[in-house]
Amino acid sequence: MSQEKEHKILCLEKSFIISKQECAQWKKRAAQLEKENQALKEKLGANSRNSSKPPSKDPFRRSRSSRPTGRKPGGQFDHPGHIRAPYSEDEVTKNIDLFPEECSGCHGKIFEESVTSVQLH
Repeated sequence: MSQEKEHKILCLEKSFIISKQECAQWKKRAAQLEKENQALKEKLGANSRNSSKPPSKDPFRRSRSSRPTGRKPGGQFDHPGHIRAPYSEDEVTKNIDLFPEECSGCHGKIFEESVTSVQLH
């Protein structure tokens, strides 16, 4: 073989070795990126059911979609109220009459004989 051919062969062998090393580095980097990608996918899939996050931090949370009924919010006109039943005379142990010092509306000091009564049981 001539020296020129031997030189070409040596250059090609060096190039092959360098390419092989670069390929190994790229494979290692690809494995690192795949591992990082998997970790990010797991983190992205985290919600209140599979992590310690509160439900308010769940992504893509749907809002309540209630249908409009045509009624105004709050207590409805025909609905009977719920009031605590008053105590019977037997359950009351003491009556206390309260005389206010001033009017809660106008802060006046003059009152007619108005008494507010409290029952203790």
